[in-house]
Amino acid sequence: MTMKKCLFILLLLCTGLSLHARKWDSLYINKLLLQGETDKVLQYYLSEYPNGITASRIAELYVLSKDFPKAIQWFERDSAILPTSKNLLTAYAEACRITGQCARFYNVALRHAATTDIVYINTLYTHCEQMLQSSMQMATYEFDNYAYNTGSDESYISVLRNHPVFIRRENTGAPQVWQVVRQYQQFAPPVSVYKNSVGAWNIRSISFSKDGNTVAFAAVQPDGLQKIFLADYLGGQLLNVRPFPHYVAGSIQQTPALNAKANELYFASNQSGGYGKMDIWKSKLENGQWSKPENAGDRINSTASESSPFLLSGQTEQLFFVSDKPGGAGGFDIYKATRKGNSWQSVEWLPAPINSEADEMSIIFDPAVKTGYFTSDRSGGKGGFDVYRYVPQQVTLRLQLTDSATAQPLGFAAWKLFAEERLLGEGITNDDGEAYLAVADKKNGRIEIQKEQYKDAVQSISWLQASVGDTLAVSLKIVPVSAPATVQPVQSPVIIQIQGRIVDSLTGQPVKGASLRMYNLTSRKIREVDVDATGRFSIALFSGQEYEWLVKTAQQEWQVEYSTKSETMANTLHIEVMCGQKAFIRTSLQDKP
Repeated sequence: MTMKKCLFILLLLCTGLSLHARKWDSLYINKLLLQGETDKVLQYYLSEYPNGITASRIAELYVLSKDFPKAIQWFERDSAILPTSKNLLTAYAEACRITGQCARFYNVALRHAATTDIVYINTLYTHCEQMLQSSMQMATYEFDNYAYNTGSDESYISVLRNHPVFIRRENTGAPQVWQVVRQYQQFAPPVSVYKNSVGAWNIRSISFSKDGNTVAFAAVQPDGLQKIFLADYLGGQLLNVRPFPHYVAGSIQQTPALNAKANELYFASNQSGGYGKMDIWKSKLENGQWSKPENAGDRINSTASESSPFLLSGQTEQLFFVSDKPGGAGGFDIYKATRKGNSWQSVEWLPAPINSEADEMSIIFDPAVKTGYFTSDRSGGKGGFDVYRYVPQQVTLRLQLTDSATAQPLGFAAWKLFAEERLLGEGITNDDGEAYLAVADKKNGRIEIQKEQYKDAVQSISWLQASVGDTLAVSLKIVPVSAPATVQPVQSPVIIQIQGRIVDSLTGQPVKGASLRMYNLTSRKIREVDVDATGRFSIALFSGQEYEWLVKTAQQEWQVEYSTKSETMANTLHIEVMCGQKAFIRTSLQDKP
């Protein structure tokens, strides 16, 4: 073969490789993904792994393909970088949630969480666990599609004098406002409660005072923006219509909600000064004038969109709303908050079948008859958004933990609920120190609490006398290890004091710049440990626990297991963490300063 032919063949090969490289650029890959050809991209990624393609990118494609077990396997090949990306961490948590492996997510994420936000990991785990538990609670609701839904959108639900009303939006004509007519366990055809008395208002949402005489509604204007109006209501007519006085030019105001006395108004708006795309705002009627709206606060609002508030008065005031923030089942989900003092707290994600992977856009609930209605565009309906009715068939236990010394909420504590020695559920409290436990059968039971640096607690509880739909408050004050206990807790752990050094196993000198993180394999909790310049550290551990320690420097990291299960008495142990090619722990041979 001549030199000229060799050069020609080489040129063809290089050209082919170049064309191949250009073919699989980001534009071509995005085009395939938009066309739904995920499998083709996946095969290319698998062929290129690990040369230029990371395991996490392959995992994301398996998520897109809904092959969640394989997604988990590929995520865990890149487990060390998971905590450095909130998007990857969220996707991994979702895959674990769908396959029922919330604890697996928590274990993997925390073991490699050297540089990330531990609170975010705990929050993802809480959401994951809530979603998993909700899927097991569906049988605890009576749930049905409203008989008079149509192929049009039944998009917004409200209350008029204790009766549900909903807005139906059809392709032509102004939206209609209908009232649900209930006849015992059946429904009669809905009746109109709006006579279109003020022209062709394009009403999107509506709210009435408890007596039904005052109404607030949001309507789309000719400029395409929604604004809020107030009116008097009489026999289906809107009288004395006036605009809500605090409109910010160019913004959208939607989904107003009046309280029972019509002296407080909540609504959603994208006006400036909020936390995200759409926030919930509040205004009060004082001396006949509506006050300048205030943001409902960061317990309600997020960087996503919040809308459709519904106020429920009673022994406790509650605010229902919808949000598309991360951590829900998908799309817009429904949340519930409880007023404490002057602020809304204890935000609770509502379980299935109320929330789903589709959009839920509004909700009402009547505690007198323990019946609620909400709107959703989930599959299986009659078309677009439908109205659904739900009746809780379970008792809800609301667990509230506080630190006995500081009276502050005790977040991320492990809890277990038992009845007749059978485990009914387990999880961790949220950052407000709360957890919601749904129980379907009337029983006596007990709750066990465990958190590092706190003494174990056990409390008996009974919901034998509770009625279906009730919420029972269970409050516990958890005693810190360092605080004197007025009552001896059950099964109090023994505290082991550890005095340790991190040492280079070859030189016997302290490992410079070392950090230490202890992961409790028993309680699934993590702790950072202060290490001084000489490699020394001090920490108190519970007896009867299994730990995994992570020692890390800028150049290297070591993992080593440690157990306190053989320790039965309070004691002080002197140990050395020996770091070399591998790491091991030994009893300290000397303890020189």
